[in-house]
Amino acid sequence: TNHNGGHLAFGPDGYLYISTGDGGGGCDDGAGANGDGQSKSTLLGKILRIDVRGLAPSPVAPECGLDGANYTVPNDNPYAGQASACNEVYVIGLRNPFRFSFDRQTGDLYIGDVGQDNYEEFNLRAAATPASTPVNFGWVCREGCDSSATGASGCATGGCPIDPGATCEYPTRLASGLTDPILCHSNPGGWSSAMGGYRYRGTLVPSLAGRYLYSDAGAGQIWVTTALNPADPGATASCCWDTGNGGTYGFAEDRLGELYVVNGGAGRIDCVHNGSGCPWADWAGLFEDGFESGGTTQWSSVVP
Repeated sequence: TNHNGGHLAFGPDGYLYISTGDGGGGCDDGAGANGDGQSKSTLLGKILRIDVRGLAPSPVAPECGLDGANYTVPNDNPYAGQASACNEVYVIGLRNPFRFSFDRQTGDLYIGDVGQDNYEEFNLRAAATPASTPVNFGWVCREGCDSSATGASGCATGGCPIDPGATCEYPTRLASGLTDPILCHSNPGGWSSAMGGYRYRGTLVPSLAGRYLYSDAGAGQIWVTTALNPADPGATASCCWDTGNGGTYGFAEDRLGELYVVNGGAGRIDCVHNGSGCPWADWAGLFEDGFESGGTTQWSSVVP
C-alpha cells in the first residue's frame, strides 16, 4: 500500500524511465539483501529503462513486465540477458524514488529517494557512466551514507556486504561497491519524504544557474546546491533557499528550463521566479508559448 514510486520521464536517449518503490513494509519487509530493493529479479525498488518508441538496435524482450507488453528493452541495460535478473532494470537499491529528473544540459540522472527513519537522500547517476554499468544505491543495506542497521531504522542487513562505515565515499564505496548519495538530510530532523527536483537551466533566475533544487514533502523547505560537480560528487553542498512549502509533492520543468513547484500543501502550482512573478502572468493566452503544438521541437533543446 506504499512505496510505489511515482514518476516517469523520457531520457535524452529517447527511452522511457520509470521509478518504482520497494513495495512497502518497514526495512523492505526485513528481508535484508533478499528484499526487493536489492533483488535483480523484481521490478520493485528500481529505476526501469524501456523502449516504447522502437529506438533500440537489437533490443531484448520484456522479461518481468506484462505478457504481451507493447515495449522492448535496450540491450545495453545493465542486466539485459542475465539469468535471474529482469531485463528492464536500470538502477537498483532504492526505497521509494518518488521523483527523478534528467539534467537537460548534461543528461545526468538525479533521483530523490525517500528514506525510512535515518536519512532522506538524493542520488546521482552520471551520464558519463555507461548504460551497461550496474549502479546500486544500497537500500536496504545502506540508508544515506550509513548502514541501515544503525540508528532509528534498525533494519536487518543479512546477506549485505560487510560495510559498517558511516562516511560518504565517491564514486562508490570501497568495501561494498555501493553508491552513496550526493546529498542527504536527517530524517529525525524534520525531513520525511524526499522530493527530487531539477538542475536549473532556465534564464529568468540567473542566480540559480546550474544549481539543483529539491525538497521534502514534510520539511516545508526548498533547498539548492551551493556546490555541484558530477565529476566530484563528494564536494556537493547545499543550503535552504525558501521556507513555508509544506506538502511539496514535486517539481516540473518547461521547455525553456524554467521550474515549477507542486505545492500540494497550499493546493497550487508555483513557479520559481526572480521577484517578478510567474512568466505566464503576462501571456495573452493559454497556448501562447507553443508548448501544446504537437511538435517535439517545443519540448527540448536536445531532442529535435
